[in-house]
Amino acid sequence: MTPPPDWRRVSPLGLIPVLQEDGFTLPDSSAICAYLDRRYPNHPLYPQEPKEFARALRLEEFVDGGLAPHVLRGLLMQRVV
Repeated sequence: MTPPPDWRRVSPLGLIPVLQEDGFTLPDSSAICAYLDRRYPNHPLYPQEPKEFARALRLEEFVDGGLAPHVLRGLLMQRVV
């Protein structure tokens, strides 16, 4: 699948996901989750209990910083995108 012609304007690093809502564009999964958590407080994405919240953030960082560069941007991008 080929990204749309203006993809680099929407996502400067050329990565997915990107959220677009009411003229607001936000790339980066972590930022999107945090935004949605605040935007829709009645439907939280993150756990409310502090220890579980911290575990969710740790897992998110592990995937973004440790796993994603090797798996998502390597093997998955070559095979899927």
